[in-house]
Amino acid sequence: MDQISEMWANVLLDVAIEEGKTEKIKDEVERITPLFDDAFMRFLKAPKIEKEEKKELVDMITDEGILRNFIKLVIDKGRIGSIKGILACFRHLYLEHKHIKEVRIITARKIDDDLKQKLINSLKRKLASEVVLCEEIDERLLSGIKVIIDDKVIDVSMQKKIKDLRRTLLESW
Repeated sequence: MDQISEMWANVLLDVAIEEGKTEKIKDEVERITPLFDDAFMRFLKAPKIEKEEKKELVDMITDEGILRNFIKLVIDKGRIGSIKGILACFRHLYLEHKHIKEVRIITARKIDDDLKQKLINSLKRKLASEVVLCEEIDERLLSGIKVIIDDKVIDVSMQKKIKDLRRTLLESW
């Protein structure tokens, strides 16, 4: 997170908390974030396009209220190029505020709901907080799982075991 994005995201979170609308704004942030793709960002950053035209587009993609006004302020202050970072940072700060840990799990195949629930319960106990799982499938793992919490990686995949075995064999020759 860069400092500018973090500063702006903190402002948005502070306003959301003050107004008692953290959930609503978090939901809207999650809904609109994918809309800020490369083409849309080129439009928003184009110097030849008037700020009012950019704001009209913001009116079309946002609900009335705090987030709409916030993005318009970002446009007015010439920081629209940072909006993706701001929204990502807001989500991170929201999770921190709610004491929720986002945990990425990477598996070779989709795991069933029972195993997923056991994993969530185990992580809740170990982390002493609520847990949101983000699942990814990577067939290269062959089997096993990678668990990523913040910047810590727990890799118990077959791919890792094979790499470790290979390294051990190469070192011993």
